[in-house]
Amino acid sequence: MVTLGARADSYYEYLFKLWLQSGKKEGKFLKWYLETVQGVEEVLLRESEPNKLTFIGESKGASFIPKMDHLVCFYAGVLALGSEHVQQPSHMKIGKQLMYTCWQMYERMPTGLSPEIVYFNIDPNSKKDDIIVKMNDKHNLLRPETVESLFVLYRLTKDQKYRDWGWRIFQSFETYTKLENGYSSISNVQNPDNPGYRDKMESFFLGETLKYLFLLFCDDDWVLPLDEWVF
Repeated sequence: MVTLGARADSYYEYLFKLWLQSGKKEGKFLKWYLETVQGVEEVLLRESEPNKLTFIGESKGASFIPKMDHLVCFYAGVLALGSEHVQQPSHMKIGKQLMYTCWQMYERMPTGLSPEIVYFNIDPNSKKDDIIVKMNDKHNLLRPETVESLFVLYRLTKDQKYRDWGWRIFQSFETYTKLENGYSSISNVQNPDNPGYRDKMESFFLGETLKYLFLLFCDDDWVLPLDEWVF
């Protein structure tokens, strides 16, 4: 199985970031990063039907699987950040397209929150929607990947829509996951009347999700600037 999702995502995230953290001296990390981007473009990058949402699927042997974990949404920010340092305009283009897809994973759900995993319709003759959610994948764990990429793309482009999307996501967290003493993962993002509280708040909600939302809405770019700090 080849995936940028669960059990592999951190490797693909840290290649470029390690090159940055080394002061751009450890060239092997940049080389591996550029090779993986090329591999993603050639093997895993697809568009859904009928609305042509860009997504990164998985492959198993010779078979392509139109499945994307929410975890993969980190890659939109990595590609955008990469384009600022290695002069690859196509990376920014793909990053923006992937960012829009990740936003649609939230926007198209009745709660405004993304499921853990989605599948994409790639059959132009099918009447199915672009995004398909299977029964076992409807949960939301308060993950940070989408808001992290929104933060990075806003910092780099100053496009207000990334803040607008982030605010909508924050409001959905407030509406459907906030409880008396914290926030809870939910079992069903498609059921706003009964989202199914799991009575569990992952530490990354505080350490990453809320951190990136705070930075997204912070008006001062000197607060942890991306040309001085690596997250």
